[in-house]
Amino acid sequence: MGVVKSLDNEINQYLHYLNTDQKKVVLNLVKAFAKLQYTEPIWKDKSFVKEMNSQVEEFESGKDKGLGWEEVKISAKRKNTNKKEGSWKTK
Repeated sequence: MGVVKSLDNEINQYLHYLNTDQKKVVLNLVKAFAKLQYTEPIWKDKSFVKEMNSQVEEFESGKDKGLGWEEVKISAKRKNTNKKEGSWKTK
């Protein structure tokens, strides 16, 4: 408990150095971490597991050939060229 308390104190010491926009970023980050902590692990989602099992079966049977490494790289490059200038989001 002492380590957590000292971390809380250290975080609080730095908060007054941040402007409002920076504090909003920190708050969003903390919220994201909190949400992740309480999110059900993906492998407990029955529909997700069913879909993944189906895809594995199709790949193993040869019905789905999958993608080669070169195809993956080409696809990634295409998506990267679709990005707006200065944005991480794709069109």
